[in-house]
Amino acid sequence: MGSKKSKPDDEQHLLGDTDDEITVLFDKIKIVLIGCQKAGKNKIGNAILGKNAFTYLNTRKEHYLKDDNTIFGRRITLIRVPGWSQDLSSDDIKQFKIQQVIKDSVKSFKDGPHAILLVVKRNTTLTETTRETLEKLLGSNVSEHMLVFSIDGAKISFATMIDHCAERRQTTIDRCKKRYHLFRRCMCGKQNMELIEIIEDFIMKKKAINFHSTGKEQPKPERQVQQLATLVNRLKQRISDLSEYISKLQSRNQTETSKLRRTIELKNEEIRNLQAVLRQKEEALREMKEATERLRSNQSTTEMSALHERITQLENEGREREKELQKMLEENEQKKAEIRTLKEENQELKDILCVQERKKRQIQRRMTNGTEAESFELYVLLPTGAEFVDSNRKELIKRVVSVDPILDELYQFIGDDKYSQIRLAKTNPDKMRELYTILDGAGQMLKAEFYNSLLNHEKCLVEDLCYRGNPQPTSAP
Repeated sequence: MGSKKSKPDDEQHLLGDTDDEITVLFDKIKIVLIGCQKAGKNKIGNAILGKNAFTYLNTRKEHYLKDDNTIFGRRITLIRVPGWSQDLSSDDIKQFKIQQVIKDSVKSFKDGPHAILLVVKRNTTLTETTRETLEKLLGSNVSEHMLVFSIDGAKISFATMIDHCAERRQTTIDRCKKRYHLFRRCMCGKQNMELIEIIEDFIMKKKAINFHSTGKEQPKPERQVQQLATLVNRLKQRISDLSEYISKLQSRNQTETSKLRRTIELKNEEIRNLQAVLRQKEEALREMKEATERLRSNQSTTEMSALHERITQLENEGREREKELQKMLEENEQKKAEIRTLKEENQELKDILCVQERKKRQIQRRMTNGTEAESFELYVLLPTGAEFVDSNRKELIKRVVSVDPILDELYQFIGDDKYSQIRLAKTNPDKMRELYTILDGAGQMLKAEFYNSLLNHEKCLVEDLCYRGNPQPTSAP
C-alpha cells in the first residue's frame, strides 16, 4: 500500500500497512446510491469502486446503472440511480419514474442491499416530504439502513439518516466528529479504503445486516442467524489480528516510538470498539437463536394442532360422505328395482302387442283360405303362444322330434352358452327339459318365439294339441 513516510498524517490509513493481514468483515458489499441531481453521486460511486465507473455521459439515463469491483479484499456491487430534481415527492412524471427505479434497484438484490447511500447537495438537508416518500416507497425502517453524504469541494461529510434529519443540522458534524473526512480531488487508495471502512462500519453496527424493502419476502430466521454468526466470527478474528499486529508494532525499533505509540493507540481504540460491537452482536445472536428455537417450537406445536384438527375434520367429512354414499347406494338400488319393474311391464306389453300382431297376420292369412267368420272365431278362441307352451308342457317334452332345428331358430334369442348347454343333452326329451328351464326364466316373448318354431317344424303336433281344446290350430299368435 506504499510507505507511510511519504504520506501526511491526515492520509494515514487506519490499519497502516496491514491491509492484507486484517480479516475483512464482509466479503461482499451491496450498495444502492441515490440522491438529487448534481449532488456528486458519480464521485461517491467512483470512490467506492476505486475506478471511473460513472461519468456524466452514461448517467443521463432513466434507468439505474450497475457496476462492481473487487477492492481491498471485498467484492463491492454498486447500483447508481438517476437523480431527482428539487423534491422527490412532486407529482412530475419524471419523479414518478425515478421512484419506480429506486424500488426496482433495491429489489434487484436477492437478499437486499447492505446499505443505501443518499447524496445531497452541500449545505442542504433532506426535505421531510422526500424522506416520507422514501419511507413510503421502501418501508418505514429504511432510515436505519441509510447513510447521507454531501460533497463540499474537496470535503466529504456523512452521517446517518437519523443524525442528518436532526432538528439542529449545524451540530451534526460535532456529534459525529469521526464521520467527517477530507479527501483530495484525486483520491488515493488509502482514502478509498477509508471510505469503504466507513460503510463497512455502518453495516456492522446495524441491527439487520441486509435491508428488505416493503413487499419483499423477509429472510428466514435461520438465514439471519447464519449471517450474524458469520459476523461474530469475523469480529473475533479481526480483534485477534489487530492484537497480533499491535504485538508486532511493540517489537519494532525504538526510533519509531512516538509514531508507533500513536498507531498502537489507534489500534487499541479500534479493538475496544470492535469488542463493544462484538458483545452486542453476540447478545443479538443469542437472542435470535432463542427466538428461532421458540418459533420452531411454537410452529411445531401449531402445526401439530392444525394437523390434528385437519385429521378430525377429514374424519368427520369422511363419515358424512360415507353416509351420503350409503344413502345414494340405497336410492340407486331402489331405482334399479323400479327400472326392472318397468322393463318387465314394458316387455309384457311388447309381448302382448307382438301376439296381437301375429294373430292379426294369422287371421289375414286365414281369410284368404276360409271365411271371415271362421277366422274371427279362431282369433277369439285359440290360446296365445305362451299359453300354449305352458299348458302343453308335458306333451311337448314327450312328443317334439325336431328339437335341433327349433334350437337353431332360437339361437339368436338364447345365445351361444345356453344353446350349447341344451345340445349337450343326449335325448330329445332331455333337450326339451333344458329348453323349458330357460323358457321359464326368459318371459313371454321367448315362449312366443318357441311357439312359432313349433308351427314351422311341428305343425301337426301343434294342431293336434290345439284341436283338443279348439276347433282348429292357428299360426303363431
